[in-house]
Amino acid sequence: MSKRAVPGGDRAEPGAKAVATPGEKLQKVLARAGKLFRPRAELLPQGRRRRDFWADYYFRTGPQVLAEAGEELADHRLGLLDQ
Repeated sequence: MSKRAVPGGDRAEPGAKAVATPGEKLQKVLARAGKLFRPRAELLPQGRRRRDFWADYYFRTGPQVLAEAGEELADHRLGLLDQ
């Protein structure tokens, strides 16, 4: 079994978990929150308006809300919504 190459020339240990970057964590939190209100967003007309909505959510409004509330609080609130 060969080891997988990683940036910087080092090789990852078999079974080693990749550490998520802050950007990856942010995207996961945003995706989880977006999943909760997707049915409402689907009420928007297909096409440009819906794409604009999601672009705004993922690149402006969502990150802004998380920055204000904090990722830990967002995770807690999302856990309550999932119940």
